[in-house]
Amino acid sequence: MNDVSVIDRFLEVFGLYIDTGFGLLGGEVAFLTMTLVVIDMTLAGLFWAMGGEDVSAKLIRKTLYVGAFAFIIGNFNALAKIVFNS
Repeated sequence: MNDVSVIDRFLEVFGLYIDTGFGLLGGEVAFLTMTLVVIDMTLAGLFWAMGGEDVSAKLIRKTLYVGAFAFIIGNFNALAKIVFNS
């Protein structure tokens, strides 16, 4: 029961598979994220245009939300390593 090498080996293999998976999915994730961002911003612009109200604050808030989401998606590997190593 005191042998923790099994846990260490599991974490090593798990970390290895996580690291290699991000490299393989990078292009597809970037394309899908870009497509979803374009759809989201287009729909938001259409609804704001139909609403006829001041949209500057909403545009800034939407841009910050999309930017934060893009940052998390783009740097997910590094962020996962930080969480994994803590």
